[in-house]
Amino acid sequence: MSAYETVTSQTHHQFPFDAPDTDLIIRACDDTDFRVHKVIIGVASPIFRDMFTCPLPMQTQAAEDSDTFFDGLPVVKVTEGSEILTYLLSFCYFGLLKSAFKEWDNLEEASLIIHAACKYEMDALLRHTTHRLLLVAEANPELALRAFAIACRFNLQDAAGKAAKLT
Repeated sequence: MSAYETVTSQTHHQFPFDAPDTDLIIRACDDTDFRVHKVIIGVASPIFRDMFTCPLPMQTQAAEDSDTFFDGLPVVKVTEGSEILTYLLSFCYFGLLKSAFKEWDNLEEASLIIHAACKYEMDALLRHTTHRLLLVAEANPELALRAFAIACRFNLQDAAGKAAKLT
């Protein structure tokens, strides 16, 4: 199975990921489409930037038949769900995450975002999310041990040290 593919039943994400002037579709594992600009995503992630230097399939009838394009745009399918992609792409476009971190009561979203930030080498997002993870742990000491475990899992030594002091 190719990294570039389409299916016939997808959900299209809303603003800003539905703009008509985009040049790529990123498809979440739950078949939600995010129409994005390669240049914006490439600036935020060297992994995506490098991916875009590889030749994309040509848009021909054969490519349409092989499900590599949708609405004339190449499709990159990723393993993250639409909720996590919303966080990642919102950070790429706006420099912020789309939720109030006070809602992180079990820190699972933080862990998933940190995992994706590491995977796509999104250093600014990783720093931002790690900082917010520690703020949540400071505000709720019951979560400090979980924050420590997340920092250790992703080898975030400074954050692990800070979280350990909160336990």
